[in-house]
Amino acid sequence: MRKKGQIVHVNIPKAFADGNVEPMASSVLLAKDIAFACPDQGIVALLQGMKERPDRSGVLAEGEKPVLLVGGRKDNYISGEVFARLQSIVPRAGVLYLESSGHMGFLEETDKVVEAMEIFSNRLDWK
Repeated sequence: MRKKGQIVHVNIPKAFADGNVEPMASSVLLAKDIAFACPDQGIVALLQGMKERPDRSGVLAEGEKPVLLVGGRKDNYISGEVFARLQSIVPRAGVLYLESSGHMGFLEETDKVVEAMEIFSNRLDWK
């Protein structure tokens, strides 16, 4: 894929909050390394799948299983409006909206994500 470098160099940093790209340079580099290691066909299939996938938010709205929504206030891919719409569709969901994260909140604010997942998990009835 001739454009693989362009895709990786543009889209990976864009996945982080703009203010986190430089301070988290090692994580950005690791994500780029992982992307470069992926086969070209895999990247093409991933992008095509995201382009063609239908809206499945109804599955969350109608589902009976607990859901934890995690979003980043500084996400360059999913706007605050889209995240708010998702929250409104799944009003009983647990929500973690990270103040200092983009799309990679699990890397940008790892401790907060882990804590929220532990709290969420501990509230579930696993029987």
